Amino acid sequence: MKKILRVIAVVAVVVLMAGLLSACNKVDYAIKVGNSVISENDYKRGVATLRQNYLEESGEKDSKQLWVTKDEEGNTLSELLTAALQQDLIQKKLYAEQFEKLGLSFSAEEEQAITETVAQVAESYGSITEFNQALADGYYTYDEFLVEYYDAFKKTKVLNYYFGEGGEKPVSLQDLKNYYALNHVYVKFIYITKQDEEGEFLTGDDLKDARMRAQTALESARRESERDLFPDLIETHSDMNYSKKDGMVITNDGSFNKKVEKAAFGLELGEVAMVETENALMVLKRYDGTTDELFTASLRQQTLEEIRAEEIEALLAEWEQGLAVKINQKAVKKYRPEKFVKE
Repeated sequence: MKKILRVIAVVAVVVLMAGLLSACNKVDYAIKVGNSVISENDYKRGVATLRQNYLEESGEKDSKQLWVTKDEEGNTLSELLTAALQQDLIQKKLYAEQFEKLGLSFSAEEEQAITETVAQVAESYGSITEFNQALADGYYTYDEFLVEYYDAFKKTKVLNYYFGEGGEKPVSLQDLKNYYALNHVYVKFIYITKQDEEGEFLTGDDLKDARMRAQTALESARRESERDLFPDLIETHSDMNYSKKDGMVITNDGSFNKKVEKAAFGLELGEVAMVETENALMVLKRYDGTTDELFTASLRQQTLEEIRAEEIEALLAEWEQGLAVKINQKAVKKYRPEKFVKE
């Protein structure tokens, strides 16, 4: 770890110096935001990542027709994706530009935290060589990777400037926790499947047995609720390995099974309930999702952005008006999603 930290620290200085020098040289760019440049490679990586995420989540087959067919409003999927990507990339640079405009900086402790975070990522790959190869596979250079990390931290600093303690419209930690708890429920659960090993749905006595198992687990959970032996009950009763490791956060945005969502949001802290869906019987227990361990810095920032969404949108629009934003159409056309389709 220490060796990687030293390497990362040295490279970080080189990268930041290179960034300063690059402003003096002509570079190929996809988008310019004030003094910030989004390179062609940055843009290419963004398109490749977004299109891959879409294909994985939708399950659709990759084809040119998928990306260029117009919807009812006359838009293609390619146009919608690239518009969203461009907005995201521009906003990241708007935060970076505002960081400089406000005269913000990182403390020694924050610089160390950034360095350690990057080092931990690198260490997870086993060696710097393997890490660099992984970056290359993702269309990253090390310089671009580090700049992206710094941009993320700059965004955090800017948001704290406006909405942290002493900011124009501060949001307290308790406000963040209250808002999060209203819209998110953290549960641990016992999962008892209603399907056999071949994927066929249980019927007759087999289904009856599954329901009896679930009822037994529920009664045990209620008896042991105060001592919180629920993790032991999960280990004993659950058919799903995932449930034995972590709980899950259920949101009220319609992305979960409606029965599960309704049951989860009906629970008070420490309460248990059983819900039956088409595929399984689940025994849920609600836990506090706003502990320091669970309500991480990234979740706190995400919650802040939801609470102050209108104010943030107004700030971004104001910053963009004050800067020259230029899109290199020739460059971005080279990386339309349909261009990545393998014949």
